[in-house]
This record gives sequence, structure tokens and C-alpha cells, in this order.
Amino acid sequence: GLSQTIDKALAVNPEQRFANASELKQAVQSGKAGKAPRSTAASPVNMSGGPNKWVVAAVILISVIGLGAIAGTGVWKDWMPASKEEIARQKASVAKLQGEIKVIKQRLETARRSLDSDVRDAQRSKSNELASLEHWQRLTEAAIFNGNQIPQLEGELAVGETLLREGSYLEAQTTLSAVRDGYQTLYSNFNAAEALYGAEQSSMAAAQQWYKRKKAYNLTDPPAVPKALAAEKSAEDQQYAGDFAASLDSWREAVSHWQAAYNQVGGEVARIDSDRAAQAAAERKAAAERKAAAERRARLAAEPEKKLVGRWTGMGGKTTWVFHSVGTGQNIQESVGGEPATLTLYFDWRCDCKNDVLYYHIKRGVMTGSINRTKDIDRPEDSERFSLDGDVFTVGGNPFVKK
Repeated sequence: GLSQTIDKALAVNPEQRFANASELKQAVQSGKAGKAPRSTAASPVNMSGGPNKWVVAAVILISVIGLGAIAGTGVWKDWMPASKEEIARQKASVAKLQGEIKVIKQRLETARRSLDSDVRDAQRSKSNELASLEHWQRLTEAAIFNGNQIPQLEGELAVGETLLREGSYLEAQTTLSAVRDGYQTLYSNFNAAEALYGAEQSSMAAAQQWYKRKKAYNLTDPPAVPKALAAEKSAEDQQYAGDFAASLDSWREAVSHWQAAYNQVGGEVARIDSDRAAQAAAERKAAAERKAAAERRARLAAEPEKKLVGRWTGMGGKTTWVFHSVGTGQNIQESVGGEPATLTLYFDWRCDCKNDVLYYHIKRGVMTGSINRTKDIDRPEDSERFSLDGDVFTVGGNPFVKK
């Protein structure tokens, strides 16, 4: 630094000095960062006890590199004692810092006592807020009041007060500023810890909401899910380190990402809901049809239809109807063109025998290709009035004789 430069310039042995003025100038300029130890603001430069090397050095430097160059290095200012006005300003700044530190410490201790009181009240009344308050208390007692941060700050405070007593006001100001900022950080973290329980619970609820939707719709994770997990991990690490303000921000960030994940799959969920609704409607329709068919079979089985069961031949002998009962498959086998039949048709049928109405519709044909029609067998357009007189069955004006 500069002190070494001056020592070399004043060396007793000429061989240990600078070779020329250029080397001295270069050394002074390069040694600006390593300035000579400044005198305390209350102690002027010592001029007694023989030649003062700083005064001699000043004369040498002025003669070698000029007054303007020295002023440009900032060295001259360091050699000059502080004025009374500057010392007064430094003292005022230090006093202000001491007052701010005292206020913040009082606020922190008051907040601690208030929290202790709230916890006791919640325990007595079994308040719903007890879990949140106890969580707040556990975190702050462990990380703030029983941690190592306050002892460290108190140590720095003692250093600052020592510097103040020695008259090193600038150094004291720097140290006490750091102490004030440290206590302010503790106070901010204490207040942030109040909301940590709720923020963590909100993140858990948002995550559960997402995982419930994921399972219900068999979804894959959108990009927001790994972001939410990373934010939760940061929140836990910051909480463990006692950085409650940062932890609170991270928990809230996690909630935001979980909610984004839930919303990002909204379109896919709507499509799945639509498909499921259509499928459910189809299943309900099929179930209703099965139920109606079962009811119809039960109703048909209860009617006196079997009196039509048997073989009926038309008067011309060319058409034969064979009514099969429920037990053998309820259908009419119609042979047209004599026997063996040249055309055979099969009909589903039902007899409203009490009202002399025959319901039927064609089911399939043989030798004429496939004929398949599905109709409601109870439709009026598929019915015929009939009469039954002994062994004569008349339907559609055509008489048939039972064989």
C-alpha cells in the first residue's frame, strides 16, 4: 500500500529506494487502494518526537509528481484530520443509528411477549387459531430468539460502541448500520412467520385439489406442477434457515403454480366430461330399453296368447302361419307358396287377446335376402284386428284354419 511506498522512498540505504521519480510516481498511483492508516478523527497528525515521515513524504511526493497528481489520488484527503463540523455530523449519524437499533429491539421483544400471551389465551379458549399461533411461536423461538443471529448482532453492537468510544465515528457508523439492518431483518422475519402456517396449508390444499383432479381424469402433469414442487422445496429450505419472509413468498408462489396446474387442464377436463356424459346417456338409454323389454316380456307372458299358438293354414292352402309361443321364441313363421315353402318370413308378435288385436312386425326373411327391421312391437301401425271363431282365425280379412 501507500505506507510501504513511503517507507521505501525514505529508506536509509539508497539501494533500497526507488531508482527514479517515475517509479515513485507509479508506486503512489498504484497504491491508492492500499492507503496509509488514517488517524482517528479526534487525533491530529503527530508532529513531535523528531521528523514525521508523513510530512517528509508529502514534501517528496509534491516535488516528484506534483500537487495536482497527489490530489487526484485521494491521498491528501486521507492525511487531513476531519473538521469539527464533519465530526459532529458523524456523531449525529451514530446517535441516530443507536436510537433506531433500540426501537427495533423493543418492537421485537414486545411482539414476542404479545405472541406468548396470544398462545396462552388460545390454549385456554381452545381457539381455532391455536395451531397457527403455536406454529408461529415454534418457528420464531427456534430461529430468532434461540438461534445465533441475536448473539452475533449483539457482538457487532459491542464492536460499534467500542469504535464510538475510541472516536472512530465512521467505522462505528458502518458497523451500527449493519446491526440496525440485521435487527430490522429479524423483525420482518418475525412478522412474516405469522402467515407461514396459513400459506403452507393453502399450498397443501391447492396440491390436493390438483391431485384429486389428476386421478379423477387420469391426467398427466402440466408444466406448472414441477414449478410448484420446486417452490415448496425452496419454502421449506428457507423456513429451516430462518428466512421466513422469503419462505412466505415461496409458499405463495407454490399456491399460484398449483392453481395454474388445475386451470391448465380445464379444456381437457371439459372434453372428458362431455364424453362421459354422452356415454352415461347411452348407458341410461340402453338400460331403459332393457327394462322396457323385460316389462314387455313379463306383460306378454301374463296374457292369454297361447290360444293362437299352433299351425294355421289359409283357405287357399298357399299360406301357412305357425305361431310359436314365448317358450320357443315368440315369432310367427309364415310360409308362402305351399309346402315346402318358397318363402318363409319370421315375425315378432304379441297378442292383445282381450281386445282382439295382433301386434307383429317382420323380423327376417329366408330365400329373399336379409330383411332386418327393428320396431316397437306395440306400435299401432304394426297391428291388425283379428277374430277367432273356433278353429277359424281371421286377420286382415284373410281366414286361416287351425291344423
